[in-house]
Amino acid sequence: REKAEPDVASNERLAAVKLLHAIGDRASTALLVRALDDRHNVVQRDAINALRDLLEQKGPLEANSIFQQLNEVKRLKDVAATKA
Repeated sequence: REKAEPDVASNERLAAVKLLHAIGDRASTALLVRALDDRHNVVQRDAINALRDLLEQKGPLEANSIFQQLNEVKRLKDVAATKA
């Protein structure tokens, strides 16, 4: 599916991230941590923002570079591991 319709596949993963954020329970949080490794940067960014909200009650990441986004991924994985 990813090869045949990459935009459709990424939109489905994006919708899943939004749904998991809305659910917000422990299982959803664990799945959002997995979404931090998504190859699509928009899906990854939405997972970052969902986890910032659920784990730390912080607003969206205001990063201008992919390097800042990748640093936030690492940081959030560490935060999630300490709260597990």
